[in-house]
Amino acid sequence: MSGLLEAGNGSWSILSAYCVLFTLMYLVESRPRGRMTWWAWSQTIGVELAIVTAGICLAVVIARSPVWLWRFETGGDMAQLSRYLPMVGMGSLVGCVFFLWYLRIITRWVGLWPVVLALGSVLLYLATFIPRALG
Repeated sequence: MSGLLEAGNGSWSILSAYCVLFTLMYLVESRPRGRMTWWAWSQTIGVELAIVTAGICLAVVIARSPVWLWRFETGGDMAQLSRYLPMVGMGSLVGCVFFLWYLRIITRWVGLWPVVLALGSVLLYLATFIPRALG
């Protein structure tokens, strides 16, 4: 089972890194030319979704790669896990920010309440989970 987890984390990290690379290439290629300003270009739905996609994929790389590296280097030694947790936490935080941004983009027509509801649900979850995990 551990080998499947290794394969899954490694595969997700590799594919996500390619997604970041090619999404950035798309953004460079589609940069504004002529009369369109950088600000107007950055506000188009295609560009916003590309930026969010790159951010989410970057978060996957940041969060999954350390887990793969921890298992590869230590064989899954729990005593060594704390060395890798800051990157996993940072990847999770980056992912949450970009997922909320994605939700904002696709629900713009109904207002801000979907983002507020999603963020409130996460905060409620963390408020109940963290005390149990630490205590």
